[in-house]
Amino acid sequence: MLRFATFVIALYASQVWGAWQPDGREVVYSQSGQFIVSGRSLPAMAARTLTYNANVNRLVASGWTNGKKPNLRGDGDTNAVTLRLDPNYLVATAERLRGTFNELLGLDEPYRGKVFLNILDSGDANSKIDFLSMYDRLKNTWDCKVWMPPEMTAESLVSIMTQALIFEVSHRGAGPGGCEVPKWLVDGLVAHMNARAAETAVFDPNKMVNVFRSPVDEGDQLNKAIGPDGCLTLEQLSWPGLLPNKPETERIFQLSSHALVMELLELPEGGRCLGRTLRQLPQFQNWQFAFLNGFKSKFPSLLDAEKWWSLTSLHLAGKGAFEKWSLAETLRRLDAAVVLPVERRDSPDGETVRDEMNLPAILTSIDFDAQKSMLARSISGLYNLELRAEPRVVRLVVDYRKTLEQYVADRAEAIRLERESRHPIRREATVVQSALSHLNELAELRKDFDLLLPKTQENKQEGGTNLAAGRP
Repeated sequence: MLRFATFVIALYASQVWGAWQPDGREVVYSQSGQFIVSGRSLPAMAARTLTYNANVNRLVASGWTNGKKPNLRGDGDTNAVTLRLDPNYLVATAERLRGTFNELLGLDEPYRGKVFLNILDSGDANSKIDFLSMYDRLKNTWDCKVWMPPEMTAESLVSIMTQALIFEVSHRGAGPGGCEVPKWLVDGLVAHMNARAAETAVFDPNKMVNVFRSPVDEGDQLNKAIGPDGCLTLEQLSWPGLLPNKPETERIFQLSSHALVMELLELPEGGRCLGRTLRQLPQFQNWQFAFLNGFKSKFPSLLDAEKWWSLTSLHLAGKGAFEKWSLAETLRRLDAAVVLPVERRDSPDGETVRDEMNLPAILTSIDFDAQKSMLARSISGLYNLELRAEPRVVRLVVDYRKTLEQYVADRAEAIRLERESRHPIRREATVVQSALSHLNELAELRKDFDLLLPKTQENKQEGGTNLAAGRP
C-alpha cells in the first residue's frame, strides 16, 4: 500500500507543471481555479493567491504583488502599448476574459481542463509564444500550457488567452484523439474578443475603465478593411489549405473569419449556437456536422449557410446586390466553379496528388456518396456567382446550379426506388445520362459567350472553356 501511495504521489507531482523546484528554477506564483501561473522571474513568497466568490463570480481578493505591480507603458519604437505581466494580474485578467467568453457563447457548465501560464524570465513583446496541449489520461481531460514573455501587448494577451479558452471548451470529453477546430472559428473569435473585450478585460489598474464599447465600431472597421472583392466564401473558409499561397491571403482570411463570426453572433441566440458548435466538436469527425447541429434552427444545410453568408458578406462589405462583376470575370469564375479539385493516389503507398476534374468526369467516375459533398461545393460556388454575375450570364449560372441540384435529388431518389423495387430498371443510369446531356448543352452555351469578349480576353478563356465542356 505504501509503495502504491508513493507511486501516485510521484505521478501527480510529475504532471503538475510549475510545481515548486528545490533549486528555485520554477515556482507556482498564483492560481485561481482554471488558471495557474508559474515562472522564475519573481520570488515565490512575493506572490498572493487570488480567490473568487462563486456566488457572484467576481474577484474578491485585492492587492498586487509587492514591488511588482503591472504597469502599461508605451514602446518608443513601435508606439504600441505593452503590459509587464504580474502573476496575480495575469490570473485576474484571464478570469475576466473567461467571463466575457462564456457570456458571449452562452456557456454555463464548469471547465474541465487547466490552463498553465508560464512567465519566462526574459523576452519582449515581440518574443515567440509557445502553446502546448497535453492529454491527462487519469482525469480524461485536456490541459494546455503557454510560455509567454514577461512583457506583451494587450492584443497578444487577449489572442493567446482566447485560443486557450477555445481549446479547453472544444476538448471537453474529446478523448485522447482530440477534435478538429476550424481555423475560421479560432481566428474569428480571437478577432472579435480583441474588438469587444480587450479594452475592458486588459486594463491599467491605476486608471478608470470604460466598460462600454459600441458594436458599430467593429462593423465600421471591417467595412473599411474588406477589399473590393468582399469576403471569402464559406467554402473557401472551410478549406484554407486550398487558398493561394500569397502574402495577402492570410489577411483576407482573417478579415473574412472575423466578419463571419461577428455576423453569426448577431443572429438570434447566435452566441449559444456558436457555443454549442464548440462543445459538440468532439462528437463529430468533421466540424461541419457540429456546425449544422449547433445552428440547426438557422441553417438546415451547409448550402443554406452558404447562401446566408453570401448575402450577408456583400452588405457587410458595403456592396449592394447590384454591383456586378465584368463579363470576363464572371466567365472566369464560372469556369472555376465547374472544375473541382480532387486528391488521388496512384498506389496505396504512393504520394497524394492534387488534380482537377470537370463535372461530367465527376458524375461518371466517382462514387455518389463522395459526389454529393463535391457537388455541394460547386453548387455553393455557383450560388455566390449568381449574386454578382454579369446580367447576360446570370441565366447560364442559374441553369448550371439547378441542373446539379436536380441531379443530386433525382439520383438519391433513384437509389431509394431501386433498393425498394424487386425489378430494378436502371433509374440511376437514366438520371446520370440526363444530367450529362444538360451539362453538355450548357457547355456549348458557355462557349458562345467567348465571342463577346475582346480578342485578348478570348484567348485567356480557351483553357477554361474546354474544362467546362468536359473535353481535354
